[in-house]
Amino acid sequence: YGWSLDLSTQDSQGRVWNFDDPGCRARAIDLVNSSRPLLLVLSPMCRFFSSLQNLSKDKRDEAKFQENFKRAAVHLDFCIQLCRLQEASGRYYLLEQPATATSWDQPCLVKFLAESSQAILTTCHLCEYGLRTTNPDGTSTYARKLTRWLTNSPSLAGALSQKCKG
Repeated sequence: YGWSLDLSTQDSQGRVWNFDDPGCRARAIDLVNSSRPLLLVLSPMCRFFSSLQNLSKDKRDEAKFQENFKRAAVHLDFCIQLCRLQEASGRYYLLEQPATATSWDQPCLVKFLAESSQAILTTCHLCEYGLRTTNPDGTSTYARKLTRWLTNSPSLAGALSQKCKG
């Protein structure tokens, strides 16, 4: 069995899992500690770490962007806390972000990679796993999307390393 913690799900008290709230993050840590999942899959918001953000740099509200970027950084740091918790407990984690995202350069992630003896980074093209997109004419085609994964499972790292064969 498993569970999902995001804005579309609620805890046992009917509260939405909003990780902007420190209390919500603490409840999630308690849940991980009590349920001890063998594998924790993490996919923190990546929009504000996207390399595409640079394309609209001159057109965006910089103060609003910085506010959202800080939120995204808090979420990423929380995910790294959960990775540390899983690793210290002898359990697995899998964190996903686009390969070109600047999240990979964030201090919390860089520090974790330097300190962890178990962390493995790998990349793949999601077309090899069936990711498709719709063309403007309505036809479907494979989407190559280069994705990077952080895990402490050699088996997952091996399974998530397929590259596009064209």
